[in-house]
Amino acid sequence: METNYDSYQGNTDTFSTLATLAYEGRRASFFREQLIDAMRMIDRREANTDDLDIYLKDSCAGVFGHVQFMPSTFVNFAIDDNDGTINIVHSVADVKASSANYLSQVCW
Repeated sequence: METNYDSYQGNTDTFSTLATLAYEGRRASFFREQLIDAMRMIDRREANTDDLDIYLKDSCAGVFGHVQFMPSTFVNFAIDDNDGTINIVHSVADVKASSANYLSQVCW
């Protein structure tokens, strides 16, 4: 619902958001880990920077894609549909597989 049923995923750079939140004291350690996981995604070539540029602007929380995954959620649960890149921004197959994997792994 946060993305208006996928009609809006945001347009602010995820790295900027995570870096800002990692500096801010309230939950800085959590967001530092999210920033590191976002960098891991790029380093492992699991996602490209264009995909990370899309996140829910209103929340200012560093989430991105159809299902608004945090980078750690992506690293731990995202699944590829066998095209070589996990893409929860543009690939409905990856979104469905990743969402199902997440729900299954957290015993829901």
